[in-house]
Amino acid sequence: MKIEIITTKKEFPKGTEPWPIDAGQRILESVRKIGHNVNLNSCNAEEDLHYVVNKQPDLVILADKYLPIENDADIGLAEYFEQQQINFTGSTSEALEFDSDKARAKILLSGSGIKSARFFIAIPGQFNSSNELPLNFPLLLNSNCAVNANRIDYSSLVNSYDEYEGQLTRLYEITKKPVLVEEYLSGKEFSVAIIKTRRSGCYTSIMEIIPRSSLKELGTSGAEASQYRSQTSRKAENVELNSRIRKRAMDVFKLLKIRDFARIHIQMSPFGECYFSGVNLVPDLTSDSCHFFKAFEVSSGFSYDHVVHMLIDGGINRATPKLIVMKDYCQTRNALPGISLPRKFMNRCAQIMSWQ
Repeated sequence: MKIEIITTKKEFPKGTEPWPIDAGQRILESVRKIGHNVNLNSCNAEEDLHYVVNKQPDLVILADKYLPIENDADIGLAEYFEQQQINFTGSTSEALEFDSDKARAKILLSGSGIKSARFFIAIPGQFNSSNELPLNFPLLLNSNCAVNANRIDYSSLVNSYDEYEGQLTRLYEITKKPVLVEEYLSGKEFSVAIIKTRRSGCYTSIMEIIPRSSLKELGTSGAEASQYRSQTSRKAENVELNSRIRKRAMDVFKLLKIRDFARIHIQMSPFGECYFSGVNLVPDLTSDSCHFFKAFEVSSGFSYDHVVHMLIDGGINRATPKLIVMKDYCQTRNALPGISLPRKFMNRCAQIMSWQ
């Protein structure tokens, strides 16, 4: 099968680390192990995307969400390839909106009975005192966009108005967007990695996130609070709890109309309820240390290659019927020379025949 990998050389907000220059090479080598005809494309401009489209690949692997364009609006890669009618990995542009706007996802899911921590969206200077805040301390501040939340190596747990305003200003300066402010839930945190495959349905792995600092240890210091994201992880062992977490994550997967794969963050309330916390539909495919790959490693013992092979299975499944139909047309054309078909179409069929 003819596969193209798309990566971008984008700049990240201050305080974050860019992808390694050779990051896409890891995916390339993994996909090649299955025997596909695969190429890596580091795209810097829209012309680079046109070049990929002209190749008419059977599948495009999207390692990024956007292609940043200097002095212009970023190009959403999923939307771009949708318009070009090119098959790609991951969710559609419609579902990706919930990755870009966690508050929007929370609102939609609440209408179907899926709880999340109470929240509000804020910018610096919006509230003048703790009495004006919609929620009581402690509060947790983070980016409202999953992409930024993943690249920023902290979220901020605050216990006073001064801490709140300071951390809010810092996050706003980094992301250039309003900040998500949530009530703090003291229960356990879980990361649920989901992959939908053609053979096994939805495969899930649940990983418990263990903060290295507790709320008590954090006290009221903003510097200490910024370390709340310093985490380790372990396999979730409780069978009954895992069943509830898995059901909640799958409900989110279906309600948000997610395709192929996702990482869904579940936060437990103090009373043991499963609360939706966020969804990441564009995990870092270049690193086996990201939560998505880590969940499969910790919970199932899967290697990076194994997970990548599962990740592209849905896209390959969407391409397979197309290949079969085109192959049948080729065979019909050979059997009945009088049938007239477009030359470009026939050339494409000939290519596919050579791959089989």
